Amino acid sequence: LRQFEFGVTRKGRPRFRLVDVSLRDASGLDIAQLNAIEGGLRLAPMFRGELIPRTAILSGAQVTFRRLGDGSFALQFGQGDTATGNLADMIDAIDATFAQGMLNEAGRVAAEGLTITLEDARSGRLWQVTDGRLEITQTDKIVETQVKFDVFNQTEELAVVDLSLRSDKATSAASLSATFQNAGAADIGAQSPALSFLQLIDAPVSGALRTTIGADGALTDLHVGQVG
Repeated sequence: LRQFEFGVTRKGRPRFRLVDVSLRDASGLDIAQLNAIEGGLRLAPMFRGELIPRTAILSGAQVTFRRLGDGSFALQFGQGDTATGNLADMIDAIDATFAQGMLNEAGRVAAEGLTITLEDARSGRLWQVTDGRLEITQTDKIVETQVKFDVFNQTEELAVVDLSLRSDKATSAASLSATFQNAGAADIGAQSPALSFLQLIDAPVSGALRTTIGADGALTDLHVGQVG
């Protein structure tokens, strides 16, 4: 942390801003590097000398998501350490970020100017998104993550992608839904054997996916709709 700023809104609500922030897990390892975090503070903990965010907006966050050749995944926030494993392990890593530390009581966390890099060793493809938008809401039982971004799909129009992940804090189970417009059919087809037929189509497609991720990281109940 390089700089801390504190203020009060016209309505008397406390606000904060942190500049150049490193977030660490319980073992002390960096899990995220952020340009800034700002938002509202919970009033009651302040009388105990604690600064607990009520909401938080992250600026300049960087996320790298990799699918390795053996089918496992790797997730990295900024220049921090990389979490690896199956999809269930990745979900647990996201849940852990909000289960402890300064964000554990934040009801809403948003990110602006998000840089997302997707690397797929199986297909040999790489996608990078700048200026993505992310919003995370949580209760004592679930963490819900929504990510929206535009990505170049080798045509004159950008592909629009909207992802939603709802995970159970108590387990590794989760549900994932995605909608996409003008996405490359081959790119969608490379993500799952059930969608491999799309790799034969040399055209942009639009549609929706919905699936369940079991506690073992396996995808089940895959539904595809509105593809045209």
